[in-house]
Amino acid sequence: MSMVTTLKATNIALTEEVKRYLEEKLSSLSKFVQPDDPVHRLDVELARVTDHHKNGNIFKAEATLTLSGKQHRAVQMKETLHAAIDAVEDQLLMELGKAKQKERGFVRRSGARVKELMRDWRNWKF
Repeated sequence: MSMVTTLKATNIALTEEVKRYLEEKLSSLSKFVQPDDPVHRLDVELARVTDHHKNGNIFKAEATLTLSGKQHRAVQMKETLHAAIDAVEDQLLMELGKAKQKERGFVRRSGARVKELMRDWRNWKF
């Protein structure tokens, strides 16, 4: 991945297998990184949450992606660490897709407005 990635583990041992799995899953986010964007950063925290559960392990995956000064955040809690990582990836991809669609919609609306003004301008009589 071509972005700065910070990884933090809380109450779990961070193995090479987990690092590889995380890198593989979150590599799909790199398509949203613009090559000329100087600021792009991914902060990931993986944790085992045991405070309020009577039995069993609950894993939390939390990711904050900073692109062009905007932050996109996802937090998921699941029964397995891999499921939590998958859910965070899905949530971030969905949020980034919505942001991209919203930006594209603004550009298209702006272009349509300019085109409308150009049509009106041709009808003016000087």
